[in-house]
Amino acid sequence: MSGGTQTGAGLSPKVKGALVALLTAFMLIQFFHTVALRESNWPFADNAFFNYVASWDQEVMRVVLHEDTGKKTEVYVWNAVPLDYWVAVDVMARIYLPEGDLHDRQERFAQLILKWTNGEPWPEFDEFYPAAQPSPGARFVGLDVTVDQLDYRKYRYGEPLPPEGTRLLYSYRESGTPSP
Repeated sequence: MSGGTQTGAGLSPKVKGALVALLTAFMLIQFFHTVALRESNWPFADNAFFNYVASWDQEVMRVVLHEDTGKKTEVYVWNAVPLDYWVAVDVMARIYLPEGDLHDRQERFAQLILKWTNGEPWPEFDEFYPAAQPSPGARFVGLDVTVDQLDYRKYRYGEPLPPEGTRLLYSYRESGTPSP
């Protein structure tokens, strides 16, 4: 193999100039979006996903599962829906938060939640939280979907944070099961 130079290798000066111009235009547009519009549209992770200040007052959706024994189990939505926790929150919000006549869809999804939590429980893995499970010998026969108002100024490390208020979004009971 000879150590000579290759001919025809590399980019022509016109192509190099065009690439430099495109890169410069891209950087200027991105800089404008970042500084003037306060938007992050960079095509790579800039950690803006984690870089925000949340309000002290937050709303958290929860599910209260009712057993046939009368026991109630309150869980986060990600313990009632076998999806990544952040997807479970979005799915539940799209089903139970909108205004309008969504009763059929809400009822079908409530039936699915009871089927999932009474059936084979899914394990905790990566961004999946473990399934809520009924007590031994019991089964879930109903559920309430609620939104809790939390004030994180009152949070103390290691202690549960009680809600300031709770709003009932939806309630479902299997047929023949008394409502609370």
